[in-house]
Amino acid sequence: MDFSFFEKYRDLALNTYHVDPVIFLIIYIVSVPICYYCLFVISKKIWKLKETHKLAGKTIIKNKKIINLLIIYQGALLAPYLYVLIWGDNLPWWVWFLLLSVILFSSYFFFLRIRKQNA
Repeated sequence: MDFSFFEKYRDLALNTYHVDPVIFLIIYIVSVPICYYCLFVISKKIWKLKETHKLAGKTIIKNKKIINLLIIYQGALLAPYLYVLIWGDNLPWWVWFLLLSVILFSSYFFFLRIRKQNA
């Protein structure tokens, strides 16, 4: 099987948009374990808080360690898209719209959920 088409599209992305798909994939692959690790630690911490202190959801979300891990999770989730926005040139308008809407909506719903849990 000939994989030269990968090189063709990589060169196209590099020359047209100045975004290296290999770097995007590396950032994406590195950020996925960080996301899952944060989710694992958060769930473990919530389990421990519920077991030892019999806490409800509103008091659990006020825990600073959980909020810090949620922020790291959000940052790792958005890192590849921020790479495209920051280093990309000549991007079509719809790419900007799509990436900014993903970043804004995920951040909005993330902080809305935290605020709702704290209220």
